Amino acid sequence: MASLPPSARRAGAALAVVTALLFGLVTWRSAFSVEPDYALHAGWAQELAEKGLIDIPHPLFHVLTVIVRALLPLRLADLIRPGLAAEWARQSPFFAALVVGTACYVALALLLYRRFLGEGNGSGTDARAWAAAGWALALLLVGPITVLTWHNHQLYLGYIVPNVFHNPTVVLLKPLALAWFWIVARPGRGGGRPWLRAALLAWAATLAKPSFTVAFLPALGLWLALGRRVPKAIDTRAALSSVLAGGATLAFQMWTRGARPALLSVAPLTVMGFYSASWQMPLLFVLSIAFPLCLAIARWPAARRDGPLVLAWLVFGVGAAYGYLLAEAGIHMGDGNWLWSGQVALLVLLAESVLFFRSRAGEGPAPPGRWRRACAVVFALQLACGLLWYGAEVVQPHEWWFPFPEEP
Repeated sequence: MASLPPSARRAGAALAVVTALLFGLVTWRSAFSVEPDYALHAGWAQELAEKGLIDIPHPLFHVLTVIVRALLPLRLADLIRPGLAAEWARQSPFFAALVVGTACYVALALLLYRRFLGEGNGSGTDARAWAAAGWALALLLVGPITVLTWHNHQLYLGYIVPNVFHNPTVVLLKPLALAWFWIVARPGRGGGRPWLRAALLAWAATLAKPSFTVAFLPALGLWLALGRRVPKAIDTRAALSSVLAGGATLAFQMWTRGARPALLSVAPLTVMGFYSASWQMPLLFVLSIAFPLCLAIARWPAARRDGPLVLAWLVFGVGAAYGYLLAEAGIHMGDGNWLWSGQVALLVLLAESVLFFRSRAGEGPAPPGRWRRACAVVFALQLACGLLWYGAEVVQPHEWWFPFPEEP
């Protein structure tokens, strides 16, 4: 952030500190819940450090955890009490995993901040810098509108939730996915060779977790095939390098995993059906995407001509379809691993929707004041419900994920 004016640097630094505190806390709380994903992945990282092997095809989080663990100054603990370093060393993979997860939140917040800071009007003013920081933090907290299911503690499963806190590989994927999307969908920013940076990010995002890649690549393929019929929004070379790099990495992952057919089962509404009745699914879906949907309706003539926003909707459509139509076969059917694609894609869609909402330029007239107010109210509702979800995960982790069973 050295190139930013002092007011923007102050806002960015404050954003980084607040993000580290907020999400360091919820990461720590989630790590000790009954869904101990961080402990599981920390164990795999330790296995990678000790044996040089790991039995999953997306090891980027574990590599980063090993690197951070190696940098921890554990020997200094013996200055406090002899033998303390050995005690801490046993827990060091776990704490290194928490550090990596928290750092990913800070990276995502700063990525959003720089984009929001660069897209608005009046660059460099104190008010705009703090507004950009506020929007960035809000996007890390926003959630579905869950008012209708508060009574049975259902804040997560059954909805498409853009922010969950317990899964470290998804936390790592989000900044990589968003940076990758913006390099492809917003060409001409950042200089250098966009096609090379897109290829590197495609490789890194897929090694973090392939959930976004399997949604983004089909969307890019459709975009390239229908390029004359939809608004131009992409750097074509960056898109092609993404398809090549991401596709090659996916193929390698499938090969190392044995390409087991049991990983994929076409099971429409089966996974979502574990957490909501069929008649509820359309309602919970709409409540998950309320702000982007409200904005698209309010500014339809301009929204359908905004290339990055249209592409974000296309990626989300592919990702959401996976969650509603696919499942893992056998005993893993209820794991919901195909839901991750829609969740990460929804964060990208929300970021693009905020950019579109804040923009006074662009094609088409600005929406009437009542529509701007309506969209702002909907976003505020999603943010309020997201804050409730965050608080639930801090105070009672895992207790507000899915509905209570019906009373007899």
